[in-house]
This record gives sequence, structure tokens and C-alpha cells, in this order.
Amino acid sequence: MTLYLGIDQSFGGFGLTRLYPAYADISVVKFTSVKYGKGVDRLMDVESWLGKQIELLPEYPVHVAMEGWSRGSKNRREEMGELAYAVKRVLRWHLPEPVCYPTIIAPSKVKLFATGNGNASKEEMIAGVKERWGVECADDNAADSYALARMAQYLSEPHGTDTRLHERKAIRDVTRHTERMAR
Repeated sequence: MTLYLGIDQSFGGFGLTRLYPAYADISVVKFTSVKYGKGVDRLMDVESWLGKQIELLPEYPVHVAMEGWSRGSKNRREEMGELAYAVKRVLRWHLPEPVCYPTIIAPSKVKLFATGNGNASKEEMIAGVKERWGVECADDNAADSYALARMAQYLSEPHGTDTRLHERKAIRDVTRHTERMAR
């Protein structure tokens, strides 16, 4: 089997999609401060949960795609940077090179890939994933992580004629294994 991972990290709803050719397994966890604490304690819970999810995989993924941050965002950017670091650290611990270096994809590119609109709303993302791939997602975190897993697959496999123009535009300037390039 071939496995692709899509990661939409946030404390409001951390989405993880394990995409196989025949099916997808989508998990969403809300790492609320009420249940998980704040700061380092919450980051440690994120690391522990994600590490267990990766350890349970029957094989290493072929490719990991992770949502980047919105460049103009001013709210909670320090927390989001810490969270991204925690996720990248878990991937580095558990996966071999080059897969341990995720491909970082901007939120607008994820939306463009799934819906054809780089400014799609959360509801449009959920509808876009259902329309494009026939997968019903309970929330936008699940839809985002699913679209990211599909992007990882798209970056790793020949796409043949099943390629839409907006998919090609969304992927055009994405660098595979983005973090590895920074080394």
C-alpha cells in the first residue's frame, strides 16, 4: 500500500489524514487549553498524540504535506510557530529522510487545489472535498488535512489526464520536502 499524510495543525482542530489508494482515515483532535493546558504542556500533548499516530502506521508515508501559515496573520502567530515546530520535530523523530521533511503548503494553495478558489470559506472547503473526491468531512480541519494528503499524492505520482487547471496552478510553485531545502 502507498500512504500519504496531510496535516492541518492548529489547537482549534488538529486534522490528520492518512490517505491510502483505497480509502482515507481522517482524525481531528481539539487540543483545547481547558483539557490540555497551555504552552509547553499542550505542545507536549500534541507531540505525544501525533507520535502515537505515526507509530501506529503500518508503513512509512511516501510524502507528507503540512499546511503553512497565512503570511498576513497577526493573531497567535507565536503559538502557531511553536506548534509547527512541535509537529516538524515529531516527523523528524519518526520518519526517514526525505519524508520527515514535510512539504509546507500555504492555506490559499490548499483552498485553490480543493475548490478552485484560493479564498474559499470553511464551508466551501468542506463542499469542495465532497464534490471533488466524494469524501464527507465533519469540519474544515478534516477537509484541509484531506486536501493536503491529496496534494502530497499529486506531488508524488504521475497525474495523467485527471488534472484540473486549478490543481496545476495550486501546485506549480510548491517545493517538495520544503524543510529539507532549508538545511
